[in-house]
Amino acid sequence: MNARMTSISSHCETARQHLDKTVRSLAELDTLEQHNTHLSGLDRAAFEATVAHPLEVVIARDSQIAVIFSALAAEAYINDYAARRLSPAFVKAHIEKLDLQSKWVLVPQLITGHRFPKERHAFALLRELVRARNLLVHPKSVPVVIEGIEIGQPRVNQAAQSHSDFMDSLPDLARHAVQALGQLAKIIEELDPQECASVMLCGARDSNALARDGEKDL
Repeated sequence: MNARMTSISSHCETARQHLDKTVRSLAELDTLEQHNTHLSGLDRAAFEATVAHPLEVVIARDSQIAVIFSALAAEAYINDYAARRLSPAFVKAHIEKLDLQSKWVLVPQLITGHRFPKERHAFALLRELVRARNLLVHPKSVPVVIEGIEIGQPRVNQAAQSHSDFMDSLPDLARHAVQALGQLAKIIEELDPQECASVMLCGARDSNALARDGEKDL
């Protein structure tokens, strides 16, 4: 078997590092909020503008990086797995253009003869990862329509609110994205015991711990 050079480990480590940064920043923000609950008026506005908001920007940035690099790792791994166990020519002709979810369903079955268990939590995590990745790398502008100003109850339109909710959910999406790598590795090794997927997708960390984390409900 020919050795192949990949960027899987680098992508995984980048995702984990930025998830760690996200977790630390969230803890810092929570501590700061608890220590400043007494603020009101202009003091509260100043705290939000100069302390809380800049930290929220950092959290969003690191969460996005964790999501995107988790998706890169998942795609790099399944492409490499297919190329090693099938053939580069077959992958180019039949696998390369498939979407990421289809690759994870089809490639293990072609190699092992066993069906990828789509009912498992790993597939839900993968589906969520793909959706989050797509929203981040294929962004669309969202019209903001503010209603109700004349009656003193302003509210934004549903599209803008959905975008805001998505941005607020980024830390959880980042956590789930990294969990997805551990869960996907676990399933590959169940289907193909000779494949060391956890080493490639979980790196030097405790891959069993990552897999167990992935079993938690979303």
